[in-house]
Amino acid sequence: MISLLGMPQSHLLNNISDPKIKNFLDLAYQKTLRVSWDTIFPDLTEDALDLLKRLLEYDPEMRISAE
Repeated sequence: MISLLGMPQSHLLNNISDPKIKNFLDLAYQKTLRVSWDTIFPDLTEDALDLLKRLLEYDPEMRISAE
């Protein structure tokens, strides 16, 4: 997920209380190359890519819903 979405925003990281999880995320981010969505899904339309990005948002407040 980090390779697609990058690191979670700082306000989300601040909500993580377990130092082992924070350390894991830091290490994973340092070792991960960012990959663009259209590289992984080259045949998707712009609308489909936009939907995918909105569905896979880290922040549940920003993530789209069916409501």
